[in-house]
Amino acid sequence: MFFGGVPVQPDVKLLLDVYGRPEVGQRFAYGEVADLLHSGHKTARFRTVTNVWRRAIFSLYNIVIGCVDGEAFMALSESQRLGLGLGKYRTGIRGVRKAHGLVAGCDSTKLTSEEKARQTHTSGVAAQLLLYERNEARRLMTAHPVVPTNATTDHTRSKCGLSYSSPKRGVPCPVCNPFPSAAELLPDPLPDHDGETYDSVLDKMPLNRQAKKVFNLMVDGQWRTLSEISDQVEAPEASVSARLRDFRKEKWGGFRVDRRLRDPDKRGLFEYRVVITAKDSYD
Repeated sequence: MFFGGVPVQPDVKLLLDVYGRPEVGQRFAYGEVADLLHSGHKTARFRTVTNVWRRAIFSLYNIVIGCVDGEAFMALSESQRLGLGLGKYRTGIRGVRKAHGLVAGCDSTKLTSEEKARQTHTSGVAAQLLLYERNEARRLMTAHPVVPTNATTDHTRSKCGLSYSSPKRGVPCPVCNPFPSAAELLPDPLPDHDGETYDSVLDKMPLNRQAKKVFNLMVDGQWRTLSEISDQVEAPEASVSARLRDFRKEKWGGFRVDRRLRDPDKRGLFEYRVVITAKDSYD
């Protein structure tokens, strides 16, 4: 590997010879490393050489060298390594969620047949990945529930100091709301709605707020009639029915929305539920 015609490997070998196999918690000050390399720690040369050195340490010893306090490298412990990996994982999931919203929201009528195939493939794979990820997170939360320190046996939402409706305003309380929210599962950004009278400028924001309310209510998988949903989200039954139909659409995540008669002996009253699961396990 070269930078400006200067070989990198001799400097990498120098660092390997000087520091050898790092011990967990061992720190390497940027200034000290820069003196060995005869290069300032803010230069591209320094970054190139130390990146190769860190990869070599990982390859040789399965040890991760992280950056701490903006002034040193450090050999990470297993817990620190896990935290670093989880951070990258969450960043990746957010990237997939945004990509799904961008791709699924494209107007397929304006795409070529090849582009449509790519759109279908990408949005489908992304939706399956996001659904599986949330399904596993829900399973883990059920198996290992996390109860906040302010939770008691008579815990209620009115007593809870944690955010319920949106992770962006705080930490969702696993007692009040043990299920993933619309912000976690629905595409970001949310796609446009359908209908001849739909006006994106006037209607998109209020309909999106309505969709989030319906989704956050229905994500628990419980059966509810349109009337019951309408009362809880304060929206007309026709609007609730439209939002449930939206959730079935690929661009909204392709969720499974079940419908059945509330009373098999009485016709006309249906109830609905939203099923959050891996897409390949759908009936």
